[in-house]
Amino acid sequence: MEKKARKKNPGDKAHAGNKRGGKKKESYSGGVEEVEQVDQDGEGEGADQATATTATNPTSPTSPTSPTSVSNSAEARLVPRGAGRGRGRVCPYLRTINRNLLDFDFEKLCSISMSNLHVYACLVCGMYFQGIGKGTYAYTHALEKNHYVFINLESCKTCCLPENYEIEDASLNDIKYFLKPMYTVEQVEYICRNSILGKSLDGADFFPGFVGLNNLKHTDYCNVIIQLVCSIIPLRNFFLVFETKKYMAKNIISSLSELIKKIYNPRNFKGVVSPHEFLQTVGIESKKNFKIGSKNDPLDFFLWLISKIHRYEERALRKGVKGKAAKKRKVAHGGGSEQREEEGGEGEEDEEDEGGKILPGHHLSQLNSMLSSSSESHTSEEAAPGMDAATKRKRKKKKKKKKKWKYHKLPNPPIFKSTTESNIIPQVSIFELLTKFDGETESFLNEKSEPSTLIISKLPKYLVFTIKRFSRNNFFVEKNGTIVNFVIKNLDMKDYVHEDYLEKNPVTKYNLIANIFHSGSVSSGTYKIHVLNQASNEWYEMEDLHVITVLPQLVLLPESCVQLYQRQDVQLNGELP
Repeated sequence: MEKKARKKNPGDKAHAGNKRGGKKKESYSGGVEEVEQVDQDGEGEGADQATATTATNPTSPTSPTSPTSVSNSAEARLVPRGAGRGRGRVCPYLRTINRNLLDFDFEKLCSISMSNLHVYACLVCGMYFQGIGKGTYAYTHALEKNHYVFINLESCKTCCLPENYEIEDASLNDIKYFLKPMYTVEQVEYICRNSILGKSLDGADFFPGFVGLNNLKHTDYCNVIIQLVCSIIPLRNFFLVFETKKYMAKNIISSLSELIKKIYNPRNFKGVVSPHEFLQTVGIESKKNFKIGSKNDPLDFFLWLISKIHRYEERALRKGVKGKAAKKRKVAHGGGSEQREEEGGEGEEDEEDEGGKILPGHHLSQLNSMLSSSSESHTSEEAAPGMDAATKRKRKKKKKKKKKWKYHKLPNPPIFKSTTESNIIPQVSIFELLTKFDGETESFLNEKSEPSTLIISKLPKYLVFTIKRFSRNNFFVEKNGTIVNFVIKNLDMKDYVHEDYLEKNPVTKYNLIANIFHSGSVSSGTYKIHVLNQASNEWYEMEDLHVITVLPQLVLLPESCVQLYQRQDVQLNGELP
């Protein structure tokens, strides 16, 4: 009787349910503690979200039944999110990058403050801004324009603003290589022996090394000289493997190296290159003698550029000699091997680093021989018989101040035209211009010098012929339009080498590899260049951004100003057999 059926109260049922829920909540709390520990290790912030999800659906198949299962599921979901806080976070804004608007050829200056320190480029619009900290121009640009991805123009590190974390993604490697291309020895060797075909973003084909250069107002004389330097193989290889990170200060060598690397970049986005940054450096170092917006003679610019390269090469070799001398002194005093390595490490001995990239000291010996042969005058003056010692001493003093460059002066064009119209276009042979070096013909080195005869004692790897076409009279500058007849292959210089030096010059034949010419009048004319692609044996005509293929017969027709000949024993990589 005592065990009567008792009517169930709905409140008791709810109370029992709360007790059961409380027990489950207690068993689940241990899992929450483990989730928080995992989240702290990964620096994640999704633990609360994951806890809320599992708590709202405790009967789902994925809901944990033990603290261990809770921690494992939390790790699987939260570690990637937590890892995003650290280095190499996956950025959700990579799709906003617009590669068509990127242009890294201009000078690295902030578009607002015009500062060159800590400059970043916006990968969405392509503009340059300074800094990435809070309140900087890049930070403000990210908030105003909703452009979040930036790249450092010096270190090539990409970051996301305003959260300011670094992005490491393989899809950005093409942008980094477009900003700062790097070459190894094997790549340079492959470039020398093969003709590579590149493709820009718009689908246009181009040949790396034979791309157009942007004309920044009367800079055609600079563009043709840059193309001429690219045709000199030892110089080109030196600049391709030049390590710019080691020399932080911007100078003419590092700027030219970056420009030539971009010219030979097969992954160029545009297929053309702008020499803006290089010309800005040229204007500063030349004290505005060669600047954007003013016309100049390409030969003057070439001589100035070669002298700058030669000075850098002399300083580098001088450091190498000092390093070797310090090393010898350490050895003489019984210094340790570690000290000797530190003293001698500044010279030419550190040729290759761990990454396989050649440092500038590798090509210094080859560059030294090439520059010495190009800058020194290998023509000697024959002294007249009976010359006294005082005159000889004066000549020795004058030799140091003597110009190391000699023009080929064209004959004056005829004033009156013949009735048969045979002299409408005056012509002269290149061999007639070379008669001054036969050792018999007297010539004047300048207007105030005495007549002298010139002989060639050594033939260099490269010959540069200059033809003076412009002269100034009392009223204006006039142009001599005489056509110079020259040969493209097998230019034999044997007849102009002195017989006493023939044994030292076994190879005397040269081939033309570049030809700078002037087209048009004095005021409105432009400089163009014909360049030979030695890998494919094709000729290209380059006028700023325009590059076309021409026949070898058309190279002989224009009014040449500067001609570059290469000795026949020089291989495709610039070395001798």
